[in-house]
Amino acid sequence: MLVTTLEHQKDTLSSKVVISALIQEEANIKSESASVLEIESSFNTTYIDQRTNHSKKGRCNYCEKPGHYESDCWFKINKREKGNLT
Repeated sequence: MLVTTLEHQKDTLSSKVVISALIQEEANIKSESASVLEIESSFNTTYIDQRTNHSKKGRCNYCEKPGHYESDCWFKINKREKGNLT
């Protein structure tokens, strides 16, 4: 964008025009890098939240083992299935 700005003003090129174009380009670069950092930060926070939520399961009320709830308990499911087969 800086080169394009300077090329379009070849006839009236002065130090003020160059300085103004440089300042504008610097502001654009800072704005873009800030946006990238915000996106990266948002992604990292979301990823960490998702990862920690998976490991925080409660304790089963049926078998008393951590990592699952009673509705997902394999011991209870197996006992129920064995009872239905006989």
